Amino acid sequence: MTKQSHNKSPASIARMLHAFKAGILVVFQPSKVLDLAGQPTDQPDAVKEIDTALVSFDRVADLRKQLAQAILDREAALAGAESLLAALEAAVVAAVGARSPKLVEFGLKPRAEPQRTAAEKAEAAKKAVATRKEHEAALQAKPQSPPPSSTK
Repeated sequence: MTKQSHNKSPASIARMLHAFKAGILVVFQPSKVLDLAGQPTDQPDAVKEIDTALVSFDRVADLRKQLAQAILDREAALAGAESLLAALEAAVVAAVGARSPKLVEFGLKPRAEPQRTAAEKAEAAKKAVATRKEHEAALQAKPQSPPPSSTK
């Protein structure tokens, strides 16, 4: 009998154990005694040993299925959770203010106060006065008639 080389990954080992279990149940009668590592073992005991060996493999497979389903469930709930977060953020900002340091307690960053120097404020005030004067002068100026159009 030749020894086959098997892929030693857990999934491969589990597949082989399931295949051996199915083969033992189909091929051998319950009274058939097999030599397992030097121990005489009848068919039902061989199946029990395989089942014992498969417990952790099957548990991992079941947990992976549960994980895959949980990921699908999370993905389905994602849009609703994002909408809830947006509504919560809007409600908290409206309640405490966009610049409130209390926002940090909610994991949000307060909006920064604009940082203008006294010189920048003075310059802006001068520009505002100049702009107002220009607007008032434009309103007081007489409208000029449009130039005559040339027709040929």
